[in-house]
Amino acid sequence: MEIKNQFPYAQTCTNTDKTIINTWICILYMLLCIVCVFCCSLINFWFYYWFSTGYGYMRSNASNEADAKTEFQAVLSKLEAELAVFEGPFFLPHFSNIDILVTPQLERFSANLGVFKGFSIKGNPEYPNLNAWFKAMDDKPSYRAVKSDDRTLNQIMSKVFRLAATTTPSEQPVVNDANHPRREAAAKLVGNYKSVAADIAKNSGVEKSEKSRAAIDTHLKRVVTALLTSDAGTPSKSASEAAVGAASLAFLRNRVSSPRDMSAGAAEEFRRAVDSVLLATYDGGKAQED
Repeated sequence: MEIKNQFPYAQTCTNTDKTIINTWICILYMLLCIVCVFCCSLINFWFYYWFSTGYGYMRSNASNEADAKTEFQAVLSKLEAELAVFEGPFFLPHFSNIDILVTPQLERFSANLGVFKGFSIKGNPEYPNLNAWFKAMDDKPSYRAVKSDDRTLNQIMSKVFRLAATTTPSEQPVVNDANHPRREAAAKLVGNYKSVAADIAKNSGVEKSEKSRAAIDTHLKRVVTALLTSDAGTPSKSASEAAVGAASLAFLRNRVSSPRDMSAGAAEEFRRAVDSVLLATYDGGKAQED
């Protein structure tokens, strides 16, 4: 009542007025959402148009490979120029949704083209800004936790497009501390030991017996030891144990995928450890028959 007395000529807001105001707020909010969706669609279409050249290069044959490569290199040059606009490694002055949007495609092309076309993006001196961007992304712990590894990406591409590798992929150095991903891989294997051993026994094709389970156990422990100490252990003295162990580890090596099972760095270290144990499984054929 005091407010009305102080402002006798002021008009009060009726329920009808409030309804009209709320309606306009809802309309404006819906229009804003439509504009945002439209802008995001344009950006997605833009990037899809750009990156379609990469897949075109991937699937090209001898008759059109040169042209497809030229088109893709032109796209990389545009990305290189965009990264040079602002100081810092990202597309904007700070990490943004644009970096998130382009990451999956660039990571795939970096992994796939080196194997299927012999074309490298990472380490290529023609693209210093892109390489700085890759490093900046790898330096983010949140990204490393969900990043896939090159082997997984190449396996997917090979199955989807039925491509055959033309070169042997080189082992990529882990960007972060070399000891950390090894510990992560060991922890994942130890923490999921029962499930891993059961999966090997069921799906690897080895004989289902107590001896096989013991051999699986022995070789899994050797992998953990190799991850933590870099010691692959001594070769198996039993030929049958060595055979079961080798089959089990070969199965497990190709079974591991990132980021489903562990981070990309951990998956790479895990495969290195498995390889070291596989190399030490047989002692030049000196293992004795049971």
